[in-house]
Amino acid sequence: MEERLSKPALSLAGVQWLFFMFANTIVVPLSVGAAFHLPDTEVATIIRSSFILTGTAH
Repeated sequence: MEERLSKPALSLAGVQWLFFMFANTIVVPLSVGAAFHLPDTEVATIIRSSFILTGTAH
């Protein structure tokens, strides 16, 4: 039996996925940089790499 989501449920799932991707791409590198007291240039490099890897994976 195949279940399909309604349009509002599908939209909500899309927004949830957007926030999940945002957290993994932006928030995690910022948190790691703050935890290890990395310089801003290193954090920017990690974020750039995160964007590239996330874009490549999806």
